[in-house]
Amino acid sequence: MATAPVGLPLVNASTGPATASTVSTAQQAASIQASLCQNGVSNAACQNAVQSLPAGATQLAYAAALPGATGTATQQVTGTAAAPPPTTVVTLTGESLPDAPRNLLIQILQEAGISSARVSSGPRNAHEQAVVMYENLQSQSLADQKELYMQPGKQVIAVYEANAGKSKAEVIAAMEAKINELGPSTVSKHCDNSYYAFDVGPPSIQGHEKAFVDAVKAHMPPITKFLVPPADPGYHIQIPRSSLDAN
Repeated sequence: MATAPVGLPLVNASTGPATASTVSTAQQAASIQASLCQNGVSNAACQNAVQSLPAGATQLAYAAALPGATGTATQQVTGTAAAPPPTTVVTLTGESLPDAPRNLLIQILQEAGISSARVSSGPRNAHEQAVVMYENLQSQSLADQKELYMQPGKQVIAVYEANAGKSKAEVIAAMEAKINELGPSTVSKHCDNSYYAFDVGPPSIQGHEKAFVDAVKAHMPPITKFLVPPADPGYHIQIPRSSLDAN
């Protein structure tokens, strides 16, 4: 048998005391409070009683039994389950992603309360990897880019340095040739067919950085590597394909 809140007996019209659960939202409490207070219950008494009222079942609340009540009026009160909060609608712009990593990124953004983001980089071929590396070497410090890459990537950067003074097209062509020589997947997971690797542009989640980082970390695994600025120009995420494609 449920225990009624102080001063508020809960009864079934025909069988006596009713089973109680707990009120789950302030909105429910306010609605029930309004019903009770129409019967002359003092606001303070209403507030105290309503906070303990059950939800999910219909009860007969004897408002007159509450302190400060006048008369003997009775109200029937029905508690209902709270509606879940609306899901954040997410818009992704920029590079397209396969369904599996796209859906995971949308879930991460929803959990972070972010309604839009830009995928600044996704899967790459050797030429695209050379272009990205060239542009980052132009805009970022050489030391930072060397720190970002493993030995094969460092060899590509050495080609960039060795061809200083040549045209952009010539340097990129030389870097691309080196990437193909080494094997694109050894240079970057963006070029590795066994991984989903993509970057989220920092400006697209400005003001929500901590929430985004926390949400990504909550999905490690299946995410196996996560780089954040300034270690990487973007929020870099790597996921083995097998961990998502198996689901």
